[in-house]
Amino acid sequence: DQNILREIKSSFRQTMNADLSDGMRRNGLIYRMNFGVPSPRIKLIAERFEQDADLATYLWNEDVRESKMLATYLYPADKFTEEEAMKWCSDLKYTEIADQLCKNLLVRQPYATHLSKKLIDKDSNILIYTGYRLMIQLLIDSQDIQIDTDFINKSRFNAVNGVSYVNNVMLNLMQRLVESGQLSLSDIEGWRDSDNHNVKNIYQLLSMY
Repeated sequence: DQNILREIKSSFRQTMNADLSDGMRRNGLIYRMNFGVPSPRIKLIAERFEQDADLATYLWNEDVRESKMLATYLYPADKFTEEEAMKWCSDLKYTEIADQLCKNLLVRQPYATHLSKKLIDKDSNILIYTGYRLMIQLLIDSQDIQIDTDFINKSRFNAVNGVSYVNNVMLNLMQRLVESGQLSLSDIEGWRDSDNHNVKNIYQLLSMY
């Protein structure tokens, strides 16, 4: 509906923040259009519209920061298949959008735990990040994730090969797991004397908890 789309774009323009948009662009976050609308405002805008899968898909496919964020609110959770979820994850370029996707839509799916494990086994840094971020969101929402040898081995591999933002989200997740008692330092004892700086550093930081 063109009227709805016009209303959505009008809402973006009314709350745009040019300084925020410019700052993102300087930091390498490049969209076709970025209004710089703060994410809490996107949630308020979403409350004005009915959920609609077609509308959400259209918004997601736009290379517009705010449209992608809004799409994560407007897609009906009970219609979002795992196949569609993986497609959206494959479209991700930036962690901010991954955070919104995990928080607003992916965590609400019955396949969320399974999807998170699939993602951390990918060879794309943004997909691996999304997998760990989804696990964090599952913990925040008091849902269980299974910590086993496979998870630990994959995480060690990802720590060796990952960039800083991947290792940071992994550390965040593992801190939460240690604090909740779901992970102990003995589970990752081999990380302590690793030749890889990233792996060893994560162990040392976790040992402070």
